[in-house]
Amino acid sequence: MYLGDTLKILVPFRSRNFRLYFGGQWVSLVGSWMTNTATVWVVYELTQSPLWLAVVGLATQLPSIVLGPFAGVLIDRVNRHRLLMATQCLAMLHAGVGPIFRPAEA
Repeated sequence: MYLGDTLKILVPFRSRNFRLYFGGQWVSLVGSWMTNTATVWVVYELTQSPLWLAVVGLATQLPSIVLGPFAGVLIDRVNRHRLLMATQCLAMLHAGVGPIFRPAEA
């Protein structure tokens, strides 16, 4: 592998739109990681049960598994930009609402 080949991976970053998209996706991904970590932490703190951690893990992945094929059809039929904006706003709302519904300490 040559240095010139390695630097080709940086070519998309010349585009302002790509840099904005990449940065936004990075922030969104980090936020998702934080939300997932906090959710698992709260579940374990409240239940002290590995079984409930597995249930939460399944509940997290199940919508993607079940709705994935339908989402593929939807993505092909609607404006991708608007769909991306809608899903990111819903993810932000979901992350913001979670702490509100956390039970109070006993």
